[in-house]
Parts: sequence; C-alpha cells; structure tokens
Amino acid sequence: MNSPHDANPQRIIALLDAGQTMAAEQALAALARASEPQQATVAIDAVLRRHPDCIAALAELGQCMLRMQQHRAAFNLGARIQTLAADDARGIELQASAMEQAGAHALQVLPLRRRLAELRPQSAPSQFLLAVTASRVGYYAEMHAALDATLMLDPAHLFARWAKFLTPRGKFFASEAEMQRFIADWDAGCAAFADFDPGASAVRERVEHLLMAQSNFHLAYTGIDVTARQIALGRILRRMARSALPQFDRPFAAKPAGARLRVGFLSATLRHHTVLKLFGGLLRGLPRDRFEVHAYALEAGVDAVTEQLRRELDLVRTDLADLGAMAQRIRDDACDALVYLDIGMHPRTVALSALRLAPFQAMLWGHPVTSGVDSIDAFLSSELMEPAGAQAHYSETLLPLPGLGCCYDPLALPLQPAADTPPPERERVRLCCAQNGLKLLPEQDQVFARILAAAPQTDLTLLCGLHAGIERDLVERMRPVFLAHGVDFDRRVRVVGLVTEPAFLGELWQADLVLDSLHWSGGVTALETFWGEVPILTLPGAFMRGRHTFAMLRCMELPELIADDVDDFVRRAVALSGDAEQRARLRALIATRKSRLYRADSVVAAFANLLERETRARAAH
Repeated sequence: MNSPHDANPQRIIALLDAGQTMAAEQALAALARASEPQQATVAIDAVLRRHPDCIAALAELGQCMLRMQQHRAAFNLGARIQTLAADDARGIELQASAMEQAGAHALQVLPLRRRLAELRPQSAPSQFLLAVTASRVGYYAEMHAALDATLMLDPAHLFARWAKFLTPRGKFFASEAEMQRFIADWDAGCAAFADFDPGASAVRERVEHLLMAQSNFHLAYTGIDVTARQIALGRILRRMARSALPQFDRPFAAKPAGARLRVGFLSATLRHHTVLKLFGGLLRGLPRDRFEVHAYALEAGVDAVTEQLRRELDLVRTDLADLGAMAQRIRDDACDALVYLDIGMHPRTVALSALRLAPFQAMLWGHPVTSGVDSIDAFLSSELMEPAGAQAHYSETLLPLPGLGCCYDPLALPLQPAADTPPPERERVRLCCAQNGLKLLPEQDQVFARILAAAPQTDLTLLCGLHAGIERDLVERMRPVFLAHGVDFDRRVRVVGLVTEPAFLGELWQADLVLDSLHWSGGVTALETFWGEVPILTLPGAFMRGRHTFAMLRCMELPELIADDVDDFVRRAVALSGDAEQRARLRALIATRKSRLYRADSVVAAFANLLERETRARAAH
C-alpha cells in the first residue's frame, strides 16, 4: 500500500529521475485517489514541470479534469498522450470520455471506442463500452459482437447480459425468422433474470445502475402481444427496485383536505418532441384553481419549449442525478399523483416507474405499451383507439380518455400548409410512408411492393427518419422483395433519412396519398399529415399502438380510408392511386373535419376529473 509520503510530488519526481517508472506511476495513482481533484492537479502539475512527457502524469491529470468537468482540457491531454504514444490506450480513453461527458454524438466517439477495444482485447469494460456506443447509433450487429466479446471475458457481466436480451441483433428485422429469433432470445434472457437475486452481495451495489441501463423498447415493435412478457419483466424490475431502493415503499403522509392537488408529469423528452406535442396541452390545461402542476425532465436537453413550461407551470425540474437522488427529490415534492408521459422511451422512465413515488401513479400513451409494473396504477388511453377487450393488454387499470386521449395544437408547427392551394398536377402519383423505419416489419415490404406493382404510375417516398448508415440496412432488405414483384426499387422508391422538421412536413404535405405502417400506426405523424389535408390509408391493428390513425379517421367519419385486411389495404391503395377525383374529395372532407382532432378541451376536462377522482379516492383510504 502507498503511504502519503509515496504520493508526495517530490517523491514522484525523485522516482522518475531515478528511472523507477512503475513505482512513480503507482504513486501518481495513489495521489489522485487520496486527494480532491483540485489538490491533485497542483501536485501533478509540479511533476509535469520536471517531466513534461510523463504519460502517467498526463493521464492522471486528465482524469482530474474529467472529475472537474473540464472536458476540453481532458480531451487535449488525451491528444497530448496520443502524440507521445499513439497506441497508449490512456490517451484514447481520455478523449472518448471527455467527448461523451461533453455530449458529443456517439458517431463521433465510436472510432475511439473501436480503437480501445482493439488495444485492450482482454478488457471486458472496453468491449462493453464499445457495445454501448454502437447501440446508441443503431449499429446493433456491432453491439452484439462487442457484447459477445464482453461475455467471453466475463460470463457474469450483468449489464452485458441485460442489454443482450433486450436488444435485437439488427436495427431492423432482416426477416420473419430473425424477428422470431429475437423473441426467443428475449424469452430466454428474461427467464434467466427471473432467478436473479438483486440482494446478493456480489451484485447489490450495481442493481440501481442496472435499472437505468436499458429499457425494453424493441419488443413491442415485433407486432406481437407483449402483455405477459412486460408483466414478467415488470416483476424483475420491481424486485430490483425494492432491493436497491427499499425506502420508496414506505407509506405517504396524510395531506390537509381541500388543498389543491399536486400533479407531477415525468418525461424523457420535456422539450420540443413528439411526446410533448401530444400531451403538452394536458399539462398546460389543468385548471390552476384545482391543481398545482410540476414537471420533471428525465433526460438531458432543454429548449424553448422547456423554458415556456417553466413560465407556465408551478415547478419544472431539469437537473439530473442518480436514480436514488432523483427519486427522493420527486417524492419529497409530495405529489398527489404522478403521470408518466412515455414509459419505455428512456431507461430512466422505466426505473422510476418501478418505484412508488406518489399515492396515485399513471401513464399516458407516449409509448403505448403497458408498463408491466404493479407500481403504475392506471393506463390513460384513448376511447377511440382501444379494441374490444382491451383491458387484457394492460397490467394497469385501463382508464380511457374521450376521443384521441391527447391535446395537440398544430399551430405550433414551424411550417403551416398553404391555404387553398391544390396539390400540383403531376404525371406520377406520389405515395408516402412517413413512419420510423423501426415500424416497417418485413411483411410491410410485400405490401409496398404489391401496391407499386399494381399501380405503375406511382412512386413511393419513405420518410424513415434514419441516418444513412442505418437506412441502408432497410433498403437492402426491401430491394429484393420489390424485384420479386417486378418493381425497380431504386427507380421508384426514394428513402429520406434525417431531415429538419420543416423539410419533413414539406415532403409529407406534397404526397398524394400516405400509407400507414402495419401494427404500429402513425400518431403525431398522422395528426400532422391530416393538418396538411393529405389522406392516410390505414389498417387497424390488434392493439392500441396500431389504431391511432384509425381513431382519427373515425373522428372525421372517413371509413373509405380504413382497410379490412392486407389485401383490402392493397386494393384501396391501388384504387386511390388511380383516382385523382376521389383523392381530391377526401382532401376536401379532411379540410372541413380535421378540426375535430386538435386542441380538445373535452379531453383536458375529463383528464382533470379523472385525476381528481383517483387521487381523492386514495386519500380517503
């Protein structure tokens, strides 16, 4: 063990002068561990004045800079190490860590993580961090290769096992067989964690971080009924939450009768985003004589929308912390009710939902899948979107709100449709699918190909919202399917990746007909499409997530845009593609009826009454 004398900068200098490099490096590490970063920096600077090229001193100084959040200085120290020794992993690690902590895009960090994995092939942490970075840009095949390498080195690596079963091997399912493989792997992984003991001494300290590591985002995109699986995973999450943070199962103190109800809203995206477009009106619309409104951001990033909420609501918290600290802060705010906008969109939403932080806890449909945890009391849905027997799809009590169950104001869009301007006359009909590529399952390829084969006057635009390195995988899956139907994919299909919101709306509103995705339909995108008075053809799915557009068409009484099955979807798409007069008629009807979809005061009123009823009922007990 190093003594304070060993960590003295003069002692380190003497060791370096004598060529005792290993002893000097041990003393430098001891100095950094034993001191506050500011004090360690002063001591290490003294060493570097005598030995400016000491890589160990530069590396320890860089770690001090990271601890003090001086990211640029840490990055520059890493670059300095690189000039002295290009293959020294410490310099690359400093650069990667500094970029990540400064908020750099994962694509910028990925080459550094790849290089570190090459330099440290026997390091499970280096392999795992490569997996994490690859996953953030959608390179799931590379992620799984790195996870496999991690588990070869450390078969008990908890986080690698967790990530491996929750994430498919590709951003898009290459085939039905690949999708079934993911479901089977998911089942096996979930079953393995069912026997996991979160209280075991070997893992107890890591459970809180595991809760925050990965959300079960992808399973619902397979189109299957995920209810039983969500509940199975929910039991695991609750067991981990109770083990790591047992203080949040204690009862709540009674509050004085007659006080305004305090409602907290939690979202991973408390900024300009799809989720807040849907539900921001509910936050703002609760009557302030009856409610005090709090909002909690669960992911980094604020913008003008966040700042507007600060002015409009009673309290907005955007400062992040570890799970326990954030949970305690929320619980200390003593909300009567907590409403999650988007459980499943971010690991922090899942982790917090597994805790009891308010007497009544509910979720809205920002990610329209049951939470599976018994700590969420109610799923607040749309009465028009739910199929018969829908309660069976939820572990929570299903409480539908009127109409669409949201309150969207399209006037906030950065682009508005041109008034009284008919679509331009074109020789070819422009079809469009404006859904994220995740929603386009392999069976969707056949549907698109059949339509284009039967309607040779049409072209298709896919507004898939993905960067080029990812959309290429989707194209490679689709191209042979189209070829089998005699359709030249490259000539008749245009793939549009990440674009600005105005550019996206411009593309969308130039379409003659929009084709909805199967199993998971458009939500906000459908609302924005109808605002531009463009017809959408949909096939309602078996679950609420596949019935958003269907509900909107019911509101507008447009059954001719609702298909009965896949064959009927193809038939209607082909017929509408060849009938400009019918498309114009539908546009005109949408123009006169679309107001039914937006700024729904009845939804806000019903939401307020529901919150009051549910919270008062719990207070009475």
